[in-house]
Amino acid sequence: MFLFHFYPNLSHKINNLRAMSALLVVIYHYFIFFFTAQGLSATYAVFAPLEFPHQDFIQILKDFPFDLGKFAVAEFFLISGFLVPSLIEKYPTRASFFKNRFFRLWPIYVIGLGINILFIWGACLYNDLDFVHTMESVIASFFCVRDFLGYPFITGIVWTFEIEVKFFLFCLAVYPLIQKPSPRGLAFLKAFLFFAFFYLASVFYEDQDTNFYAYQFFRVLSGNLNYFCFLLLGMCFSFYLSKKISQKVFISFCLVISGLFLVESYLIFTPAGWFRTLFSFFPALFIFFWYIAKSEPQKSHDVPYLRTISEMSYPLYLIHAIPGYIIIYILYDYGISIPFGIIVACLVSYGFTYVVHHYMEKPIRNKWSRKGDSFLNK
Repeated sequence: MFLFHFYPNLSHKINNLRAMSALLVVIYHYFIFFFTAQGLSATYAVFAPLEFPHQDFIQILKDFPFDLGKFAVAEFFLISGFLVPSLIEKYPTRASFFKNRFFRLWPIYVIGLGINILFIWGACLYNDLDFVHTMESVIASFFCVRDFLGYPFITGIVWTFEIEVKFFLFCLAVYPLIQKPSPRGLAFLKAFLFFAFFYLASVFYEDQDTNFYAYQFFRVLSGNLNYFCFLLLGMCFSFYLSKKISQKVFISFCLVISGLFLVESYLIFTPAGWFRTLFSFFPALFIFFWYIAKSEPQKSHDVPYLRTISEMSYPLYLIHAIPGYIIIYILYDYGISIPFGIIVACLVSYGFTYVVHHYMEKPIRNKWSRKGDSFLNK
């Protein structure tokens, strides 16, 4: 954890960025996505879509190139990548790193997904419908293989989690390239894997009926590898601040990976989606580099409220969207306005987040991490 000793305010800055990103995601889902993607919001929540006035304004939001949700997600990716070298320094073997990530992430993911499923089940009962997801889909979602098997999202919010799981597995495979930083090796391997998987996905695309799982496997991996660019940018920034690589190597890596992100995104997205992604992700990169790198030795950057939100950000991210939408729809059925419904949804989401964090996440993390460490030391 040398980096955090060398930059004493760094942990506070990371907390602030993580908290702000979590709040921006909540704002995006309740105040933008719910209106601009009403059909999808209703599908996830198992309700009929609502008709809103002021469609011209909603269309402006849809067409606006900056996407607040993508911006916040980019910050999360940068933070996750940035922390990996410090984690590998603390957990120097593949087994210890894997167990740390597993105990830190998977139990709360299962709890958060379970809460979403309970709300969806309740919405199905409320609307006199059978449960809309199959048992196979639920099991695949719990074990993070939903996308490979072609099942739909139970909650779309988990798409970033699925990418980070694959990135941590990628880190296990390239452990030596992170322990002794090799930006050139990381960039080459990441680019090779993307273009190889993208090519194989295009080959199997022509014959999906007989090669569905092969097509799905390579399509998912190529799409996820595109976002690895920002996780790797965060990682390389950590190398640079730790003085493990030179400024020249860092700048060269940023240019190469940014170029790869441009090309890969162009291959994956529509032209409009490509521009929207770039216009949202690169401002996040600039803000991340600027905020972390700026020197203010006399300022602590510790904001208690943001520190609290940062600590609860993981369950908040998992829980707020679908349960919140369902609450808004039910209250609307009873004549309660959508703005008031959003307020109630925020309060309920915070309540669930508080309970999960204090009575599940913290005890599970502490207990299971100790078990993992004791197992590794045997």
